[in-house]
Amino acid sequence: MIIRIMVLLACAALAACAQSTGAGSAPTSTPRTSRSLPPAPPGAVAWSKRFCTIVNDVQQGVWKTPTGHDADTPDELKQWWSAHYAGARDALATGTRLLAELGSAPVAGGDAAIRKLIDKFDAARRLAEDGEARMDALPAGSIEAGIGGIDQSAWPTIVRASANPF
Repeated sequence: MIIRIMVLLACAALAACAQSTGAGSAPTSTPRTSRSLPPAPPGAVAWSKRFCTIVNDVQQGVWKTPTGHDADTPDELKQWWSAHYAGARDALATGTRLLAELGSAPVAGGDAAIRKLIDKFDAARRLAEDGEARMDALPAGSIEAGIGGIDQSAWPTIVRASANPF
């Protein structure tokens, strides 16, 4: 639980820091607090920003809808889902690889968060691969119930892994 809080705080801080004032707007003042926070460890902001970017890219990749695929017939729906699973598989594989390459975390709990996400994303990637293979194995003219059965057995878990990675 502490890992989640630390990582979420780091992501929230980065999101707040990423906002900038537009051209011509007055600079905003920093709100005063009764307690000052210690400065972030060297490299922590850059590491946290990269970490959050990787997680966001995985989320976006999983949810990206395949283009160029109509789904007017069961066969077209099967092709659409196969492409959707392939996109999710690729996003999860890339995220897993980039997390593994991120390096040692300069924030408390960061290394444990990376290991947990790698495991979660890799399990979801395997489900996406399986879903794609099962879609591709359906015979031509399969009914929508067969397609839906595959979808219902894999897609919700893939979505949960990316939508709520912590």
